[in-house]
Amino acid sequence: MKLTIFGPPGSGKGTYAKMLGKDFRVPVISIGDLLREEVTNKSEIGLKIKDLMEKGDLVPDEIVLEIVNKKISDNVVFDGFPRDMKQISVDVDKAINLTCSDEVCIKRITNRLICSKCKKIYNLITLPPRVKGECDECGGNLISRVDANVVKDRLRVFKRETLPVINYFRKKNVLVEIDGERSIDEVYADIRKLFKLKK
Repeated sequence: MKLTIFGPPGSGKGTYAKMLGKDFRVPVISIGDLLREEVTNKSEIGLKIKDLMEKGDLVPDEIVLEIVNKKISDNVVFDGFPRDMKQISVDVDKAINLTCSDEVCIKRITNRLICSKCKKIYNLITLPPRVKGECDECGGNLISRVDANVVKDRLRVFKRETLPVINYFRKKNVLVEIDGERSIDEVYADIRKLFKLKK
């Protein structure tokens, strides 16, 4: 099954995509992760996009699609892909839209912490570390770099670029809306029911 999870920044789509990938042992396609991997590996594409990413510019859609097409399989979970209408190139079996108000998204992201070593994500409200400022997994320092204005900008981009994609899948009758403001366990239980492996 090809399933994609949409939602505004802070809705938890990346967390739920990783949970599905782990539980069902299927690949998770996160564009940000794939682009960073290309840069780290110093591939031909990685060398092309390194400067763009360092400046914070968007990577051209044709490059994104080239990378994604190399990773697609019968069973896969997409994390927020396609990001805009130009990236629609894959037929998905099911699309999930995690609904979450701007207020909740801002509160979640501004309370988000990330481990400086292993990159595990915490949240002071919903998923705090056992020891303040210290990663449960590796003991690394937890840092926060996001303020409310940055989140508001990201929400504006999501509404401008990704809402048309969500509407596209809604018209194709493959979209399921899930309330993303509930607990992680409640939301994930609903998502998990929708994912069916292709054999």
